[in-house]
Amino acid sequence: MKILIIEDENTAANRLIRKIKQLRTDCEIVGTTSSITETIEFLNSGIKIDLIFSDIKLSDGLCFDIFQTVPTTAYIVFTTAFDDYAIRAFEYNCIDYLLKPVDDQGLLRAFRKFEDKKPSISLEDIILLTNQIKSNEKHWRRRLQLQQNDGYLITPVEDIKYIQTEYGSTKIVLKNGQWGLMNITLEELSGQLNPDNFVRVSRQYIVALDSIKKITPTYDGRIKLYVKDENDLEILVTRSNIQKIREMLNK
Repeated sequence: MKILIIEDENTAANRLIRKIKQLRTDCEIVGTTSSITETIEFLNSGIKIDLIFSDIKLSDGLCFDIFQTVPTTAYIVFTTAFDDYAIRAFEYNCIDYLLKPVDDQGLLRAFRKFEDKKPSISLEDIILLTNQIKSNEKHWRRRLQLQQNDGYLITPVEDIKYIQTEYGSTKIVLKNGQWGLMNITLEELSGQLNPDNFVRVSRQYIVALDSIKKITPTYDGRIKLYVKDENDLEILVTRSNIQKIREMLNK
C-alpha cells in the first residue's frame, strides 16, 4: 500500500508516519507534502498512490483545492483539528475523517475501510458521521505531570502560564514561577488543552489567555505578545495566528 501524507506541521506529519509504520508494516510512505502547490506538483509526477492522509487547513489554503485541480483515484483520509468540513470532505474520494490528535483506533478503522474498498458514502452515512462528531464531548486535559529534578509535579492546567518548545523539550511554566518538562510535542498538547483558555501563538509557544499582559504591533504588521511577570519574554506571533488571538482577546 503506497501512502501520501499531506500535512503542514512537521511534528504532526512525523507522528502520523511513526504511527502508520507501527500499525502497518506493509505500507510505504511514498511522499510527504506541506502545501497545495507542492502537493499538486507531486500528484502530477505520476507516482502511484493508493491512500492519502490529508490535513484540511494548509498554510496556503484548504486541501480541497488540490483535488479540484488534480483529481485522484486514491482514497483519502482527512485528518484535521476541525469538524467544520466533514460534509464537504465526502465530495471527494474520502473514506474517513479523523479528528486530531489521530489515535491508533482511528487509523486502524481507516485502514479497514480502505481494504473494504468502499468507494462512495451515502447521505445517511454523512449525517451519521457529522452527528457523531458534533455529539462527542471533547474532554480537555485537566492536569499535567511535569518532570522536575526531584520527581514529578502534578499541576492543574489552570496554573499554567505558558508552554514553550526549548532544545527539543516541551517546557511548562506555571503562574507561581515553577516549571517542568513533558515528553510531548507542542502540537499534541495544543490539541488537548481547551481553546477557550489557551492559544497557540507560534510554533514555539502556547500561552494561557489570562496570562497575556499586552500585545503591541511591529513595524512589519505583525504583533508581539507579552506575558505577565515575564519582563524579558517577548513572543513574536505567527502571522496566521494574529486574527485568532485578536478575536479571542475580544471575547
